[in-house]
Amino acid sequence: MVDRGALFAVTLLVTCIISSCGSKREKVNHAFYEWRSEVSYSPTDLALFDSLKVDKLYVRFFDVQWHEGNAQPYPESIARFRTKLPKGVEIVPTVYVTVELMRRATERFSLEELAEKIVGKIESMSEGANISLDSIREIQLDCDWTASTRWAYFELLRDVKKRKPEWILSSTIRLHQIKYRVETGIPPVDRGMVMAYNVGQVTAIDEENSIFTEDEVARYLGPLDEYPLPLDAALPIFSWGVRFHYDRFAAIIDNIGVEEMANRSEFRKVGENLWQAGVNTELRGKPIFAGDIIRIEEPKREDVLSIAQEISGAIDQSEITLSLYRFDPAIIRRSTFDYLESLYRAFE
Repeated sequence: MVDRGALFAVTLLVTCIISSCGSKREKVNHAFYEWRSEVSYSPTDLALFDSLKVDKLYVRFFDVQWHEGNAQPYPESIARFRTKLPKGVEIVPTVYVTVELMRRATERFSLEELAEKIVGKIESMSEGANISLDSIREIQLDCDWTASTRWAYFELLRDVKKRKPEWILSSTIRLHQIKYRVETGIPPVDRGMVMAYNVGQVTAIDEENSIFTEDEVARYLGPLDEYPLPLDAALPIFSWGVRFHYDRFAAIIDNIGVEEMANRSEFRKVGENLWQAGVNTELRGKPIFAGDIIRIEEPKREDVLSIAQEISGAIDQSEITLSLYRFDPAIIRRSTFDYLESLYRAFE
């Protein structure tokens, strides 16, 4: 039986040896996604950024959803900045646009007005967070658009770019949008961010790991080197628990890992990454009933590193950004510095 821990150590050593033999890139930007609604940074957090040479943060400013009651787009999950943002780190305001909103963009609302509101809110929030508007080089829109909603999303991107042509406009690109680019189209942006995770069906009880498995992600990467946009990449370092009640999807429980579940006496392991509750209990404040199944989805480090190397080899650019999804002290505590550093070094 293969010792996966030893295998990871060997892979990490090989990565370090390869990267030390000479860089093939002029610059690799080290980044995190910041997706919390309450944004704050402790001295420990700032020290980590410094040690990892983090020079970029993609900060989710707000979501834009469809508000049924008012029959119009509406900002939700607006970030609140409880401390100053890190000095010397480029802030990339990021806005999540729901695909449901894009489905409504036929006759319900003006995409030009929506673009104007998005830009205006980014500017007002930046000023409120003491971010100089002159320091903003890039903004990013995040949307899991489909073949049927591409026209609306792409038009929104064009309208945003018209209002701020001096900003680099980037868009997230899911793996299915890479593989099926003829159907889903190429977004009219300056750069794309390849989101190398969330390729499975989280609500399916027979899913192995909807966040990340090496084989599943690799199936979508074949045409990556042919994608006609400058690309950056994002890799997962988060985990969650997926709760099933009577074999039906019930909830996602954030920031739960295998080690924590193994130490919970209320649960017994019933599969490789499956635990069953023996009594009524709770996880992260959410009720769990006796008999419920919790599937822990935690990407294996050696698999993520392998995909990092594959993506790095497929994107032939002098400059690239690798962003880890996502920054959260609870997630960082379950990682190691060497592992996080190895992911960045895989792109050097």
